[in-house]
Amino acid sequence: FTPRARDDRLRAARGFGPSDIVLFYHGNVHTSNAAEVRSLYEAVVLLNARGLPTQLIRTGRDFPDFLPEGDDWIRPYLVHLGHVGRAKHLPALMALADYFVQPGLADAFNNYRFPSKLPEFFAIGRPVILPRTNLGSLVRDGEHACVLPQADAAAIADAIAALDADPERVARLSRGALAFAAEHFSWPRSARSWTRCTSAAR
Repeated sequence: FTPRARDDRLRAARGFGPSDIVLFYHGNVHTSNAAEVRSLYEAVVLLNARGLPTQLIRTGRDFPDFLPEGDDWIRPYLVHLGHVGRAKHLPALMALADYFVQPGLADAFNNYRFPSKLPEFFAIGRPVILPRTNLGSLVRDGEHACVLPQADAAAIADAIAALDADPERVARLSRGALAFAAEHFSWPRSARSWTRCTSAAR
């Protein structure tokens, strides 16, 4: 998971247009996050309804039936690849994306967890959209990420539409994501810090 330019050749091979908005989300759907993933699906539909062609690439398994009415409404905009067994394949898929979104809101579930996909989002170097909870309460809005009071369908769609109209802000948030990843998600940096801590404790 390192900085990657957008892979326009693979995007074209997948049938995405040059101006299409592509999102990427990896992870299983379970009872605790089913409503949040559904809100991401709904944001994609909203964007397409507004005339902003948007596709969502997903990996992971769906354990609860969180679309009891069926998936006809999202299927035209969803590329669901299922379980990807090797993490080494994810960065190439993530390089197709324009933005990364962590849906959700501050609540008893989100306040005390650290979504494992977030370091990978930041490390690739795209604007990250997330709610003001867990990591979203630490990053600086407008510098490291786009932080929303709550990342529900309408707020996600509004944030992506605003970013799509502001290439300068997109570039700034991409740089900020990489800077935050370099400072907080670096294995060598963490190892050096741990070594200093354990040495001082002796």
